Parts: sequence; structure tokens; C-alpha cells
Amino acid sequence: IDIVDSFLPTDQVSTKTGQVQNCHWDSRLRGEWICRVWFTVSALALSGVVVGAAIGISLFEVVLGVAAVIRLLAWLLLEQRAQSAAQKRMKKLHGYLSRAEEEGGPTTATDVCLVQAAIFEHRRICPSVPDWYYWVRRKAYEGEAGS
Repeated sequence: IDIVDSFLPTDQVSTKTGQVQNCHWDSRLRGEWICRVWFTVSALALSGVVVGAAIGISLFEVVLGVAAVIRLLAWLLLEQRAQSAAQKRMKKLHGYLSRAEEEGGPTTATDVCLVQAAIFEHRRICPSVPDWYYWVRRKAYEGEAGS
């Protein structure tokens, strides 16, 4: 119990507000990440086709290139599906928190702990977004939140 008490904030309302912001950023970050991955893969595939056409590659090399692109696309589709599921889960949690905020009832320490447990479980089971991408986007998100 002492350990739990030390992690509980004294102001549950500000914690809930932080959780709402956290859910919003998580969902938005995942959407931006998968869009950038799609753009990068598409750009690489297109540039590979253009370079291949320019240097006149053989049919065998084309088949090898297509096989590699198919594997990359399969990974990308699986990654997109996993990121989309994680994004929907965060939007659902964000909606729950927003409704609770609008109803204006008292926020208890139990409410805060349950939501925090849901966020932790979400992060444990979902695919990750690279740390470097998070740190690049974090400054932009904080700038928007501050204005």
C-alpha cells in the first residue's frame, strides 16, 4: 500500500488531464508514424523502379527486387494493422476520459489508477514507435499544447 500511495498524485484532476493529453498524443503519434513509414517505403520502391529502368536491369533482377518489395509490403501491412489497433484503443480510452471530464464527477484515486493501468497495458502489448521519432515530435506537441 505504501508503494501505491507514493505513486498516486495528490491532485487526481491534474493527473486525469495529463492522461487525456497522453492518450491524444499517443494516438496522434502512431498515426503520423505509420504515414511516414508508408511514405518512406513508397519513395524507396518508386526510386528503385526508376533507377532500375534507367540502368536497364535484367528480368531476374526485377523478380528479385519484386520479392524483396513484397516482403517489405507484407511487414508494412502488418505494422499498419497493429498500429491502427493501438491507435483505436487509445482513442477509445481518450473518449472515456473526455466523457468523464465533461460529466464533472469527482475523480478518485481508484479512477486514476485504473486509467493508468489501462495505459500501461496498452503500451505493453502494442507495437512501439521509435524513441527518436517520439523525441522529435514531442517538442512540436508541447509547443502546440503551450500555445
